[in-house]
Amino acid sequence: MSLESLVIQALAALAGIGLALILVAAARLWVERELWVYAIGLLVAALVYAAAAALHAPDLLPREWLGVAFFGAVAFVGLYRPSLLSIGWALHAAWDLAFPAHRSGALLPAWYPALCIGFDLALATYLWRKRA
Repeated sequence: MSLESLVIQALAALAGIGLALILVAAARLWVERELWVYAIGLLVAALVYAAAAALHAPDLLPREWLGVAFFGAVAFVGLYRPSLLSIGWALHAAWDLAFPAHRSGALLPAWYPALCIGFDLALATYLWRKRA
């Protein structure tokens, strides 16, 4: 990986952290619905990859729909067990790492996984610390 690519990945991860902070600030405005924002966000994060697969690599759709079903279930249960939302966001970062080959190029921009991982881990950390 070139130095330029490393810099782009690092900047994308930092941008993801920044976007997570913006989401937290916005979600905290709706205190009574804050968990809903994070739960819906987790489902949307999984749907991004399913949508990209539908458009560019239909052969990946079964795996992506499994991800949508799993993260959707975690999001729903997380509404009743908030610590599970934190775990769900951390697992989504693992999902990003587990399937890197199809995350760049044709499906999504090469920087997108780093942005998503930064976002996921920042949000997971916030939610984990919030539960304490």
